[in-house]
Amino acid sequence: MRLRYMIDHIRVGKSIPPQYEAVGIWLQGFGPGLDIEMFYKDTKLAKEREQEVSWVINRLVDSGQTSLDAEFLEYHQNQRSPYDGVFSQIVETDSFTSMTLCARSILG
Repeated sequence: MRLRYMIDHIRVGKSIPPQYEAVGIWLQGFGPGLDIEMFYKDTKLAKEREQEVSWVINRLVDSGQTSLDAEFLEYHQNQRSPYDGVFSQIVETDSFTSMTLCARSILG
């Protein structure tokens, strides 16, 4: 299964330079429709972030979107404020048979 993904990091504390913690992963497939999944760790910080990003999918559905732009991940990567967090570089892989297996492998 061919996938693209980026790891979601949130800023921890107010140190300079900023420190970030990986809390989740966004996965985009190449299938039809809204082929996107977001997985988050089972921590308080991750759950708070997960609630925020669930609105991304809600907005897609509410606006009647039936497919994703090819640059969906890039758009969100570029919109993220480093004051809140960062996304990793986008990786393309065909090493996993499902999005869930990819998320488990990457997030640990």
